[in-house]
Amino acid sequence: MASVAVELALVFTYLNLLRKLTDSTARQVKSLVPDSSVTGLLAAGGFAFYPESPVIHACLLLIATICWCDVSKKVPSPRGWIWLAALACCALLVSSLPNWGVTVGFAISQMKTGTTQIPWWTYFDSYWNGLHGGVPTPAGHIRPFANLVLSFVGMYFAAPDCSLPILLRFAWIVLSVFGAGLVLYSIGMTLIRRFRNNATSAFVKAVMSTGFLLIFYFYEIGALWSLGKLLSFLSPYLFLTFCIAFLESTEEVAPRSLAIFPTPNRMISGVAVVFVISQLSFGGARLWYAQDPNGIGFNNASYPSIQKPAMKTTQLWDVDPDDYADCKGVALAAGIDLFYMEYIKQKLLYRAIPYYSSLPVHTHYAVGEEVGRQPALFTDCEASWLKGQAGKWHAVRGGHHIGTGGQ
Repeated sequence: MASVAVELALVFTYLNLLRKLTDSTARQVKSLVPDSSVTGLLAAGGFAFYPESPVIHACLLLIATICWCDVSKKVPSPRGWIWLAALACCALLVSSLPNWGVTVGFAISQMKTGTTQIPWWTYFDSYWNGLHGGVPTPAGHIRPFANLVLSFVGMYFAAPDCSLPILLRFAWIVLSVFGAGLVLYSIGMTLIRRFRNNATSAFVKAVMSTGFLLIFYFYEIGALWSLGKLLSFLSPYLFLTFCIAFLESTEEVAPRSLAIFPTPNRMISGVAVVFVISQLSFGGARLWYAQDPNGIGFNNASYPSIQKPAMKTTQLWDVDPDDYADCKGVALAAGIDLFYMEYIKQKLLYRAIPYYSSLPVHTHYAVGEEVGRQPALFTDCEASWLKGQAGKWHAVRGGHHIGTGGQ
């Protein structure tokens, strides 16, 4: 997410450079150097920071450039296109030459696996497949559609508790889906209406429209991890789209060509205001609940925090790394849940406590290509996988364990 700010700045510095390349009075090299330098530095910095995001943005900017040229009726000269291509190559070289493997190599690796369905247990994928105790209906297409609409606009914070009576829960979800659907409808109308009236807004709308097409593509093929990352990249433009909707609401009558859509401008601007306020409120609530050292503060099963709901109720997540502070090395028992083991590794890693696991190392947790085994490590403590009195599994420090892992 930290790379999003850099990419957002890149989009608008690039747009300003594109304007100058099509302006006959500003085609001198000296006038292009300042904007080109800033654009190139942002592109190089973004690629060095997180290579995957600039690759996605490059695709979005290509479509947005075509749309901008079409709406503005301005096209860079051949010299201008060569200038842009040279700038892109220089930015790529500057960011990649220090360490080619973690920039270009990482981007290529991510593109190869970006459309695959990785069955790892994460805290994120369930946002796209629905909440536990969701829409109480056996209809085949109603529940997936309702969950999809809710997830795309981040409405799971407003989801009801699954312990509520079924009629109340059903009514609650219907209202939430209606509100979320209204938001999506307003987004779609904003992207379609008055597209050719302003080249700058068309540029932003093209970025968002192309991004939405990629989102639906990733959802359709089940690449949920890539979908979530793409939505995080697009989140600033979603807010900008609503700002455009609010600004365009000055016209009270919809174009005749779209009279089939009975959407008053005031309604779209109202939805924009409500959506922006609600998302900021949800973000504030997330920061507040994050104060809980054991998690986000939602203990009921309605909250879709995990892809395997049983992990919420059958495991304890209150791992205290201080329990292993005096250990020279911690041996992780092989029977520990695979996702839970990664959780413990992070806890120990942040406290600089060495650990050893005898399990093979894969590219994606316990799935994907096996890349080897952890080198031998001296261990004098052990994290065992036990079921406590509450009937929940958790990792606890076992008895004295002296040995050298891997030998």
